[in-house]
Amino acid sequence: MADKFYDGMPNVNEKLNEMDRAFAAGPYNALPLTGGTMSGPITTPSFMTMAVRGPGQQQNVGLSNGWWRIAKFNVAALSGEATIRISGATSYSSYEGSSNGIETVILLRCDNDGKIRGSWYSTGDGKHADIQGVKIGSDGVIYVGAVQFSTLSCYIDSNMWFQQKLEFLGTELPKDSWDAIAVYALSVGGAPAMTVRPGAVELQTNSTLNGPKTIHVGLRGGQQSSLLVPNGGNPLLPNTYYEVGALGVGGIAGAAFPGRFLWSTSAGTGSLYYQGYKMNLRAYDESSGNLSAPLLGVTGTGQVAWPGNMRCGPASTGAAARDLHTIYKDTMPAGEILYVGRTGEPATATLAVLAGAGTASWAGSTAVLYVGLQTTGRSINAAGTINASGADYAEYMLKSPACAIVVAGQVIGIGADGKLTDRWADAISFAVKSTDPCMVGGDKWSQRLGPRPPSVTRVPDSVESQLVSEAQPAVEAVYDGLTLLTPAIPAKAAVYREVPLAGDTDEEWAVRQAPGLAFDAALEALRQTVDRIAFAGQVPCNVLGATSGQFILPVQQGEGIAGIAINEEDMTLQQYMRAIGKVIAIEDDGRARVIVKVA
Repeated sequence: MADKFYDGMPNVNEKLNEMDRAFAAGPYNALPLTGGTMSGPITTPSFMTMAVRGPGQQQNVGLSNGWWRIAKFNVAALSGEATIRISGATSYSSYEGSSNGIETVILLRCDNDGKIRGSWYSTGDGKHADIQGVKIGSDGVIYVGAVQFSTLSCYIDSNMWFQQKLEFLGTELPKDSWDAIAVYALSVGGAPAMTVRPGAVELQTNSTLNGPKTIHVGLRGGQQSSLLVPNGGNPLLPNTYYEVGALGVGGIAGAAFPGRFLWSTSAGTGSLYYQGYKMNLRAYDESSGNLSAPLLGVTGTGQVAWPGNMRCGPASTGAAARDLHTIYKDTMPAGEILYVGRTGEPATATLAVLAGAGTASWAGSTAVLYVGLQTTGRSINAAGTINASGADYAEYMLKSPACAIVVAGQVIGIGADGKLTDRWADAISFAVKSTDPCMVGGDKWSQRLGPRPPSVTRVPDSVESQLVSEAQPAVEAVYDGLTLLTPAIPAKAAVYREVPLAGDTDEEWAVRQAPGLAFDAALEALRQTVDRIAFAGQVPCNVLGATSGQFILPVQQGEGIAGIAINEEDMTLQQYMRAIGKVIAIEDDGRARVIVKVA
């Protein structure tokens, strides 16, 4: 390279001034003039004026570690949004054979209050630092903290930018600026896997989250939801429940404690396999520490148990107040409600429950099962036989006012008014009272009483925790466009007191149960006015000394009615017409068992 200066050179000052202007413009511009090769780091603050910003425009530059001004957002563009994509390569490209391609995306918006807010995230190999932070200046200038970049490419996607010098500030933090929110994203093999944003974690398709022993959602304690490994990963005991999940319940000041529904699982209950698994659900309120008994239990064998009442179907104002197991469906009369059958069996092969006509069709007397009335007047259709332990068919008949108590097996008369009578002179026909009926008709005698009042339970004395002071709300801070709960001012602990609650007094309990007791008394009084009379089948008759093949004939006994056994060949036609049945066997107690014949 020839010398630029020599003895006697006439334009020394002109050449020196030319070089000074070139270096003042920047060392990169000076290189072509000097012809030299630049080496070593740039240790002094420097800047470049980037091209006019516009969609798709970018600028490449080498970076030093520290803070850089990279762009300026238009603060006058209210409600405007834009992004900057920074692509680069680290100086550790060959380290562990990993990729050195790193990309940082900055998302910005200008809110109606004129303040710029935003977030940023980086993708890469997940091992090396790239951008250590992003700050937003009050004047709209965007700063990035570079750590290990050796080159940088800024891509602008919007025309909402001003020309801005790309300037190195060193390690000093930018003044009058705030942090953009860091959002962390992870890519594996070039495909997105997980994104962590303020307030949310997103798993992409086919991703699996393998967490630690416990994953919590919400503050520790009240209203918290969580997933837990049984017993914290410690050894388990057989047939012992361990909490594995919790669903938080929000507290309401003065109305409800915060708490959780707790799912717990157990193993080792008689089987090495799934048949030995169990799971239950309980409720827990945080403030008082009350833990409910199991609300739901499920076993690996498919058994489900719950101690409370089950309700299926739409809400119903009338049914909601009933403390019963209920199954409802919105359907018309005769619409299907429930099918019961074997797997693969036609739905009509076992049991079907259809909607009734909506009218109360059962009596007020106590029974095990009631069946409603259909619009056709039918209640039960059976494809096969109906088996019952009883031995005769009977019907309810009203008693005449003068009729005394009728005992099972007693021969009784029927008066001209169709009512039962025990007076020989009033009887026009005769029958026997049923002892063990399999079916009873005419069960309408109690309908005039209406339905029985709902059953009541006595309220015992108890203790309730009541709120004394409301908890101080946590301070909400708007941080870069997102409302976050800050622990800067902790919430004041709620204070509760135990308040005794008196249960029913003897007088109050008497008043509450009085309607039911009055109904029961009226029902029993009305029951005394009817009796079940056998009309078909086998019936014991209170006649001793009979033999099989004889007939039981009603006879006068004083003013009353009795029965005697008589041989068929000794009977007159009138006696046969009055006979109540033929003896077919003798009971163990000596009474005659007859096949009923009603005249």
